[in-house]
Amino acid sequence: MKKSFAFELSLGHLLIIVAILCILIAIVFNPQLVFTDTIIATVTDKQVKRYSDDDDKYLVFCTDENDNPIVFEDTDNLIPIKFNSSDIYASIKEGNTYEFYVRGLRIRILSMYQNIYKVKKVK
Repeated sequence: MKKSFAFELSLGHLLIIVAILCILIAIVFNPQLVFTDTIIATVTDKQVKRYSDDDDKYLVFCTDENDNPIVFEDTDNLIPIKFNSSDIYASIKEGNTYEFYVRGLRIRILSMYQNIYKVKKVK
């Protein structure tokens, strides 16, 4: 009798694989779920980038303690929950130094920025 080495998936194994794939897809398409950071930087400029009539993105241009340029976005998000981007943007003033609590990654080739979730004035 010949032995078969076919791999059999039980329903439990299949559910685990699907759950892992869903988590990986969520991380790839929304890195703000995983990557967080706190950065101290001085604001040099602010702008609103318009993509369409109903899609704007607040951009905050800064320099860090070593005078390296940093760009953050300030946009609302459903996951993780954030609906106060206009209030945060209005509170940020050029020339001031802040401690920025940000989520996400800066991926230049995709024009992705870290998103500001909270700011605290330092000086």
